Amino acid sequence: MNKITIFSILLSLCFIILSIFIGKELSNQVIFIFEEPFQLLGDSIRKLSLLGGMGNIFAIFLYLAISLIPILILIYIIKRKKIVKIDYIFTPLLSLLLFFIMYYMINPNLLIELLPPVLALQVIEGNLTALRIFRVGLVFTLDIFLIIYLFVRFYVCQKTSIYKLIQIILYMIAFSTVFNTFYIQLSNLLRNFSINPYDNFQSIMNFSFQLVSTFIIVYLIGHFQKLVRYLESNEIDSQLIDLSIKISNFAVVSVIVILLNLLINNVYNMVFSKQMQDIKFILSIPMLELMIVMVMLLITEYIKRTYIIHEENALTI
Repeated sequence: MNKITIFSILLSLCFIILSIFIGKELSNQVIFIFEEPFQLLGDSIRKLSLLGGMGNIFAIFLYLAISLIPILILIYIIKRKKIVKIDYIFTPLLSLLLFFIMYYMINPNLLIELLPPVLALQVIEGNLTALRIFRVGLVFTLDIFLIIYLFVRFYVCQKTSIYKLIQIILYMIAFSTVFNTFYIQLSNLLRNFSINPYDNFQSIMNFSFQLVSTFIIVYLIGHFQKLVRYLESNEIDSQLIDLSIKISNFAVVSVIVILLNLLINNVYNMVFSKQMQDIKFILSIPMLELMIVMVMLLITEYIKRTYIIHEENALTI
């Protein structure tokens, strides 16, 4: 079992636990999902501080511990003697951003003072959308700085090879796929579970199809990681071609399975819905899954063609 598969399984278990315990209570709008973990931490720290005594001390400790995570990472990097100049700039900056974000998550009323008067009035009257969007903006700012830092550190400063960069991208695809299935989709399933047996079965069926797509993507990514590692350490040979053929064959089967899932779901909706207005067509084709599969298929086909040309040239010489 390769590292990406293990990574995906452990991540799936974490997201399943999160979706069961807190997923039903959180927003079903994707834009707010990035803000909600910080909001949850802020609410928990605020409740601890209101207990007074040891609760207040523990709340302060937790607040500082979260804010200082980038600094602790910096200390660890220095001890490992893998420090890069960019670390001294971005880790304190990220720590400062975390400090302010958590401060406003713990004290959300202070954010109202930063809003324009019109939006502040709406928040006071009970419309919290403007406040949430402002908090999402703070979290996105942190995310943007983090992405810039990681890109500059690993690709520019350390001149990371294209193979390492591809592996990082593969981990990101695995994370987003598992996050979408086992947190967003599972949370929606638990939240929207209704009394109507048709709706219940339809929701479970949709989630089952999502599970199939997730399995396909994780399986393909795992084998593609093997391919990338092989390319990094070896030249093109017969073993690499065998692996490429295995991936491309599975990729073709994957496209068929994903499209069959889509077809079966639509047929089920048309046949078992009692009224025309109850028919729920799944018109959105799973473009991300298909795109990932097709890209891997094209790359493996390119490797096979390159090997054939290489062999023909060798025979000619």
